[in-house]
Amino acid sequence: MTHVGIDVNPSVELMLNRFDIVVGTHALNDDGQRALDEAPCMWRPFDDAARDLDGAMHAIASEGAVVEVSIDCDNESRYAALAVQSNNCFGCNGEAHCDRTNAEERQAAHNLGIGVAKYRAYQELQEAGVDISAEECASMSMRELRDLLAKNGVDENEEKDKHAGMGYGQGRGAHNGNRAGDHGSGNENRKSNGSNSVDDNSAREQYDNTKKTRSEGFERVL
Repeated sequence: MTHVGIDVNPSVELMLNRFDIVVGTHALNDDGQRALDEAPCMWRPFDDAARDLDGAMHAIASEGAVVEVSIDCDNESRYAALAVQSNNCFGCNGEAHCDRTNAEERQAAHNLGIGVAKYRAYQELQEAGVDISAEECASMSMRELRDLLAKNGVDENEEKDKHAGMGYGQGRGAHNGNRAGDHGSGNENRKSNGSNSVDDNSAREQYDNTKKTRSEGFERVL
């Protein structure tokens, strides 16, 4: 099972089977439930569900929303494929970031009733000496949390480096008729100029190969 967490202000988590079909959903707040009600995801391919979910989330979120996608997946090629899809789906309407997480971090975030991205922001703010509770972070959007981090001198690149051991990928969307985003792994931090999609051709190849493999898998099952 692969877990994909999406934090905007709506916060949700999707569970995918080995064919990247959504087999479970979890709303982490009321806005997340509204988004899932507007864009049902169950039994749909991840990329199809993600596009509809992105639209539902942006309809709820304020202007200039930031989308943070956290993927818990042990397989490198599968992570690369999901990161490409996430960047394309969630980066097409604005700014999107994608990185990796693990079961331990997800559980720590869920214990506080928040998604992984908000959990990381909460930790960073505490380390910076900001008096803020997990409940307050839960009620804030990722845009508000990122602005608060910047106000308190927390550098975004330093924040990423702390999670480099799990692998890090980033996508930025500034949609002008083209899909925008980029993808990295490990401790890479690539910046997009907002004019094209993923810079990493190998990730694209992994994505295409993974889709082909899963398609063949479906045929065998059928």
